[in-house]
Amino acid sequence: YQLTAFSGVIPMVDNHFGISYVQLQSSPMERRDADNVLQGTFTDAKTSIGLSYAQPLFLPNLSIGTSVKYVTRTLYNNTDSRIIGDLGAMFRPFSFLTLGGTVQNILDYQLDKNSADKFKPVLRGGVAFHDRGFSLSYDLENDLNTWFLGAEYKLHPLLTLRGGLNYESTNFGFSSELSGIRFDYAYSNSDLG
Repeated sequence: YQLTAFSGVIPMVDNHFGISYVQLQSSPMERRDADNVLQGTFTDAKTSIGLSYAQPLFLPNLSIGTSVKYVTRTLYNNTDSRIIGDLGAMFRPFSFLTLGGTVQNILDYQLDKNSADKFKPVLRGGVAFHDRGFSLSYDLENDLNTWFLGAEYKLHPLLTLRGGLNYESTNFGFSSELSGIRFDYAYSNSDLG
């Protein structure tokens, strides 16, 4: 599988708008009949195009946000599409501490009748510690067995290093930013499919 992702944020005075594109697609796979005779190839692809909005709420260190995504899934010549919605909040009680939570898939509106699948809501909470270019974060999902631990260190104004562990893999990456444009690279040893 190959993962492709692009995103951007437009910061405003009191709020932020975002746009995202994510695609997970397989390489061509063999399609065979019941007698194991090759019938050609097929691919498996999932694509999401999203719009996001966030703004401060009541307290100066409390923000809320929402995302709406158009999602398509294609397997061989079967395709379905839907609109998915997420809701999140972030609170910074101190300059070095951030607490956050999301409800993903709070809205799941199917645009066609090609699939009986439902996207179940996912609850996720997290905490992050920040100090002098170093960040340490921990996230946990609603089943309590799905967890993520990550660290980030800004080695140079142009280079940030990242590493992480989760319930099934280890990951590392880096980013470089110049004139407000950031390039990120990440590697994970987990199976994307």
